[in-house]
Amino acid sequence: MELALWIIAILLLLIYLLLRQAVLLLRKDLPKLIKVASDLNVERLDQVAERVEDVRGSIDSLALNSSHQLER
Repeated sequence: MELALWIIAILLLLIYLLLRQAVLLLRKDLPKLIKVASDLNVERLDQVAERVEDVRGSIDSLALNSSHQLER
């Protein structure tokens, strides 16, 4: 029984040490991860903005062609 308690205590200590190490790594790397994520979001927003401009240009072209056809 006492051996089982010692094993459980050692396992809990190992889990604690692993979690503490994970938290330390996250604290160190979290700003980098946030920067990478924000850079990806900015790049994605730029792509979406370009696509919106392309669609807007297509709509303007269609509207212009339609108005020319109506004038004829």
